[in-house]
Amino acid sequence: MTDNELLLALSNVMDRKLDTKMTALSDTMDRKLDTKMAALSDTMDRKLDAKMAALFDAMDRKLDEKLDMKLNPVKADLTGIKMTLENNILPRLQNIESCYVSTYERYRDCADQMQAACDDVALLKKVVAEHSEKLKKI
Repeated sequence: MTDNELLLALSNVMDRKLDTKMTALSDTMDRKLDTKMAALSDTMDRKLDAKMAALFDAMDRKLDEKLDMKLNPVKADLTGIKMTLENNILPRLQNIESCYVSTYERYRDCADQMQAACDDVALLKKVVAEHSEKLKKI
């Protein structure tokens, strides 16, 4: 064998050994990198979840505060309206209702008397007209 052939054979053997070692090293590095990336991903997920939860809590508190600030005047106005209804409007409505009810009861009780009075007035008109005719003739 010549020197070149020996060098070529030696190079092939070294290439195979180097490929084997590189493959093993690459596999080891891939596994370690996958493990580290998974751990990093889990840590980032936990931290992100914690930050998001804190952010949502802060937003909820701010929103509640702003809603309370906006709703407090509305609540005060509503309380004022309720008080006005209860203390002013409802007693007046009850008074108006009682007046109408009493007036209705009076008219209802006298409705038949009104009809009789109307009939009497019609009869009086007729009698007065007849008497006026008789008086004119005299």
